[in-house]
Amino acid sequence: MEVELIKKNVSENGFYHLKNVSQHFVDKIVYELGTTLFITDIIERDNGRVLNSSTDMFLHTDQPDAHYLIWHCLKQAETGGETVLMDVQLAFDYLPAKHRNALAEIQLKLDFQRGDQTHPFYDNGKFFYSPSLLLQNYSLEQQLAVAAFKTAIELAPKLIIKLEDNDFFVLDNTKFLHGRKSFKALSNRHLKRYLIADFQLA
Repeated sequence: MEVELIKKNVSENGFYHLKNVSQHFVDKIVYELGTTLFITDIIERDNGRVLNSSTDMFLHTDQPDAHYLIWHCLKQAETGGETVLMDVQLAFDYLPAKHRNALAEIQLKLDFQRGDQTHPFYDNGKFFYSPSLLLQNYSLEQQLAVAAFKTAIELAPKLIIKLEDNDFFVLDNTKFLHGRKSFKALSNRHLKRYLIADFQLA
């Protein structure tokens, strides 16, 4: 029943937040939600990636085939490290029709592990966006639409949540952008991230 409640809340609200959960609970929900694509330990490392730094992280979605994004907060920074959330639809709807139409036609790069593959910004009600994955060959109309969308992101209301130790958080990766505020370096902040597709492999 718990997984159905989670799906319902994520479908209606875009996210689900539960406090003080066990690793056993997380493992059970992760298995029942769908197919796990990646599990990542988000800890501060000197590897050049924003994900593993203590700096601000820009708003983005993760890989497009992941419907659910789960964080299990194992240790939070004493200061900073808040999660920033934004409903993509709010920024998209703010734009005039010409910009929405132009954005619906653009492609973004997939991550470096997938070579030169791309994926649409908008596909059947699902969004995929990261400023780091924008291409360089958009038409002038598309470039103007991207610039307008970036402005809309800045203006759209944000939800700020600071996950605490043992918090469990599920986000609709296809509807919400997420980012992170900076935190004090060497804080031992540790989140475990799960990317989950909304189907089970046979």
